[in-house]
Parts: sequence; structure tokens; C-alpha cells
Amino acid sequence: MVPTARDGVALFAEGSGARTVNRVSCNSPTYDGSTVTGIGRAKTLRIW
Repeated sequence: MVPTARDGVALFAEGSGARTVNRVSCNSPTYDGSTVTGIGRAKTLRIW
């Protein structure tokens, strides 16, 4: 799987790790297993 810009935005907004969004399970692991805390969708949209 090749990471895309969309993947980076989701990680930036939501942070790393497993979660369920709209009843869909997803996981955003980091390369080295470290934890990334997201800043939230609203703040991400202001930046993006």
C-alpha cells in the first residue's frame, strides 16, 4: 500500500491507532509504532 496525501491528513487530524468512523473500522499505524495525537478535523481543515 502506498501512502497518499489523504492518509497523511487523516493521521494529522485523527492521530494514530485503531478506531471506528461511521461504523467502519480503520487503523492508522505509524512506521515505527509510535503514537501520534491528532489535532482534530476542524484545525486540520484550517491548515489544509
